Amino acid sequence: MESRIEVHFSNFSSDHEFRIENPSMLPCEGEIFSCEWSDYIADDKLVKELKEFEENSIFIVNILHREYKKARATLHIVLYNEEHYEGPLIKVHK
Repeated sequence: MESRIEVHFSNFSSDHEFRIENPSMLPCEGEIFSCEWSDYIADDKLVKELKEFEENSIFIVNILHREYKKARATLHIVLYNEEHYEGPLIKVHK
């Protein structure tokens, strides 16, 4: 079975979204999300904005819904600016 993450933004750039095909792991609710944006987004201007945003802030994962089909499971997530996320957070242990 294939997997996919459909990534949407909230309070950042709601006009843009992207997908990650067959990820090696799936994010959890409240987790900090980061990736190599240019691996998934072709818009250089947006990639630059995302990198600049991450210099001073973080994205938190909100799971919108999971979609299961015989051939593919899709996880739809929304990335929130940490200031606007209202769900439970995953604590990072050192």
